[in-house]
Amino acid sequence: MERLEDKVAAINARISAWKKALAAALAAAAAQPGSTPDTAEAAAAAADGLDIAPVGVPVQEESYFVGRIVCEVEGGHLNDTAVVLEGDTALSEGARAALDLSQLSSYRLFPGQVVAVKGVSPTGSRILAQHIWTHLPPPRPRASSTAAGAMEVDGLAGALGSDAALSAVVAAGPFCIADDLAYDPLHEMLQELKASPPDMLVLLGPFVDVEQPLIAGGMIDVTFQQLFQTQVVERLQAWQAALPSPCQVVLLPAVRDAFHHPTFPQPAIDLQAQEQQLVSLQNPCSFAAGPALLAAVTHDVLRPLSSAELARVAPGAPADRLAALASHVIGQRRVAKDAPAVLFTCCTCDTLRQAAAADLLLLPSDLAPFAKTVAAAPATSTGGGYQPAASPAAQSSPQVVVINPGRLAKGSSGGTYAHITVAAGSGSLASRCRVDIVRV
Repeated sequence: MERLEDKVAAINARISAWKKALAAALAAAAAQPGSTPDTAEAAAAAADGLDIAPVGVPVQEESYFVGRIVCEVEGGHLNDTAVVLEGDTALSEGARAALDLSQLSSYRLFPGQVVAVKGVSPTGSRILAQHIWTHLPPPRPRASSTAAGAMEVDGLAGALGSDAALSAVVAAGPFCIADDLAYDPLHEMLQELKASPPDMLVLLGPFVDVEQPLIAGGMIDVTFQQLFQTQVVERLQAWQAALPSPCQVVLLPAVRDAFHHPTFPQPAIDLQAQEQQLVSLQNPCSFAAGPALLAAVTHDVLRPLSSAELARVAPGAPADRLAALASHVIGQRRVAKDAPAVLFTCCTCDTLRQAAAADLLLLPSDLAPFAKTVAAAPATSTGGGYQPAASPAAQSSPQVVVINPGRLAKGSSGGTYAHITVAAGSGSLASRCRVDIVRV
């Protein structure tokens, strides 16, 4: 069980990291061609050590405040008059101040989000926001597809170079319909892939879903582990044995898996008969496969974000909401298993560390399946909460292809999966990537 002091320490650490990131973002902005005197002045301040004002203290001069977004009413929904900034305990002693968003033309905020605010606070109880930074600066470009902390999938990471082509299929559970436990959607997908198998098949749990009616009602005569072994592992092994060419299969568990530990993060599944072409990774994780670095989390992050987010889009600005929701994971570098009240508030157990450095980010969700190219660029209040892929700032930033493959089984029928094709070449992976959403 997480202790309160651990959560407080983790929040303080995140806010401290944002203070350093804000200085780096301002310095980078001033270095861009066409920078204004304001950004140059901010860069000079950053070089001297950016002075962060404490939240809850009167500040009449234009200053920077860093904290996390909370609702004025505990457990309530954000609205433009009930947004509060909570400071850390080290500088602000946990003080809170209302955020006045009236001067902002656009923003995307949600509870638990760590942000940096530029503005004034004449009374200390309210901050008049002029700019809001919602995303950490993008990471430095990688020298190779293997980033620090990322695992390598045996048989792919070394076999394929950074300029090589890659074919991958991603499917997310549930893998059986609500009426039975025959796993027909999984069988149908494997049959479709048998003639022309991909280089890699990524399966995201749940594999034995605790919310499946027969499982939830206790109407099965085998153990959960036996069900997983016979319907998933042995089926995959038989499928691999019949393929004309090898295919690496990667399994990630989910917190809804009845046979596995319902903790987050989750350890890898202990496969009883693990083979070279069948591996399990932890949830969440990042791993290198040929030319691509992938990051994945198996529970639904986007749906609770969609209901918790408070957004204002400037007139005439792009309004791609799915891409904007996905950009929160990239910009905040965090995911959490609970929602919406404690989104992005837990400690080290909620970190998807490689999200912003990844080429492909897998975010399965009950929302409509999609594939979006999202810029890992720091966003401000004037950017609508994220950088559209076509914007100049986005084009100069690392590009992440975010994929929601949908669910392989939906109710009493089959669902969808994603087929990813990366063409060979020397350009960015996002420019060489095609994603098809395929219905079972």
